Amino acid sequence: MNKYVDFIRTTASEKGLVEGPCCPKALGDLVESFVGAIFLDMGFDLNRVWKMVLSFMDPVISFSKLQLNPVRGLQELCQFYSWKAEFPLSKKDGMFNVEAKVTGANVCTTACAANSNGKGATRMAAQEIIGTLKAQGYKLKSKSLEEVLKSTRKMKAKLIGYDEAPIHVTAPVAIPLEKLELQKPSRSRCNLKVHPIIEDPKKIFSPSIRSIRKPQLAVEAWGPQSIASTESNLLGGSSKKPARSCLYEVCTANIRKPPTFECCDETGPSHLRKFIFKVSIDIEEDSAFIVAFGEPHPRKKEAAEHAAEGAIWYLKNAGYLHELK
Repeated sequence: MNKYVDFIRTTASEKGLVEGPCCPKALGDLVESFVGAIFLDMGFDLNRVWKMVLSFMDPVISFSKLQLNPVRGLQELCQFYSWKAEFPLSKKDGMFNVEAKVTGANVCTTACAANSNGKGATRMAAQEIIGTLKAQGYKLKSKSLEEVLKSTRKMKAKLIGYDEAPIHVTAPVAIPLEKLELQKPSRSRCNLKVHPIIEDPKKIFSPSIRSIRKPQLAVEAWGPQSIASTESNLLGGSSKKPARSCLYEVCTANIRKPPTFECCDETGPSHLRKFIFKVSIDIEEDSAFIVAFGEPHPRKKEAAEHAAEGAIWYLKNAGYLHELK
C-alpha cells in the first residue's frame, strides 16, 4: 500500500519508464466501504453522495495524471504503418523478461524490459519503443487519444443513469385493506390418517407374496398405472407414498431381499441428459429374477421412481401380492 501511494505522488518525469506497482485490492475495498457508509448515513441520497465523492476525487481527476496503455498506442501505430509488433515473454529467476520487436518497411526496433509482472514488463518495453519511433518522426496523422483528451475542455462531472424522483404507482384493481379476508382452510385437506412413529410399520403396510405360479422368465416390467394408482391399490387409500419406499417394504417384509436400483443408461445431449434406471428383484423361493426398466427422466430420482412403479405393477399383476383389505 505504501509503495503504491509513494509511486502515485511522484511526478511523471521522476517515474520515467519505471513500471509502478499495481493498485492493491485492499485500497479498492476500503474506498468501496467508505462510499457505502456515506450512502447509508445520507439516507440513500445518491446525489449527495456523488457531490461528496467529487469533493475528494476532483484533485486526482486531471489530464496530467492520465495514464494510457502504451501497448495499445504501439499497436495503433503499427496498424497505421503496416508494421508487425511482437512481445515474446520469458521468465527467469522470478522475473519476467520481454524483448519487444517492431519490424516493417525500413524499420526494425527492439526494446527489452524486466519486471516481476509480465504485463508490466510488456508495457515498459512498448513505452520504450514508442519513444524511439516518435524520436525518428513516426506518428499518427490523426490525433492520438492523449492529444484529443488534452485539447478538450474539462466539464463538470454529472451523475447519469439515475433519477431519484419518486413515481406514484396505483393498482387499478387493488382491494381496500378493510375488505381483505383470510381464507379458511378446507376441511377436505385435513382428512389424512396419521400413524404414530412407534407403531409397527408392518401394521401399516403388510403385503404378502402368493406363490401361485412361477414366472417363466425375467421380464421388462412396464405398467400403465401411475405411481398414485399403484400406491392406492397397495395401501388401500390415497396416500402419496413414493413407489421406491413401497417396493422396499414389500421386498423386506415378504421376499427378505431388498431390490437393487441401477442407472443402466443415459440418453440425450449433455445439456438435456436423461437417465434410465432398472430395478432387480431376486425371489429365491420361486427361483425367479425380475428386472423392471423405467422410462428416461431428467432426474435420477424420477427415473428410479418410475422403475419401482413398474416393478410393483408387475408383482401385483403376476399374482405375487394380495390387495390389502
